[in-house]
Amino acid sequence: MKKIFVLALGLIATCVTLQAQPAGGPSKPPSAEERLKRVNEKMKASLQLSAKQQAVVNDAFKQFFAEADKLRPQAPPPPPPPDKAKIEPLAQKRDAAIKAVLTELQYKKYVEIEKTLRPQGPPGSGKPPKQ
Repeated sequence: MKKIFVLALGLIATCVTLQAQPAGGPSKPPSAEERLKRVNEKMKASLQLSAKQQAVVNDAFKQFFAEADKLRPQAPPPPPPPDKAKIEPLAQKRDAAIKAVLTELQYKKYVEIEKTLRPQGPPGSGKPPKQ
């Protein structure tokens, strides 16, 4: 009876361990279109943007993602993040374009929302990846 119980317990532990691992190897980062969709959803809901403001925010982030992806080293998934020193000017350019069309209150909210949009570090680390 003990042997059956230990065997069943081992089988259950093996099944749980196998289900916890991601299928298909390392995951790919979201595409620029997926990131843009996520940005638009957050901005539209929180900032109550006009059509013109929405278009400028959309274009600014689209350009930012395109240029940032060019800086990302070509490596197997997941690729390492681009160099922070190269990304910072792109972010400043994006933020300046967005600030030009938002009200002061909207821009303050935007800054807070933008922080939540940044990629997070590896799971369990509690901090963003080193750049």
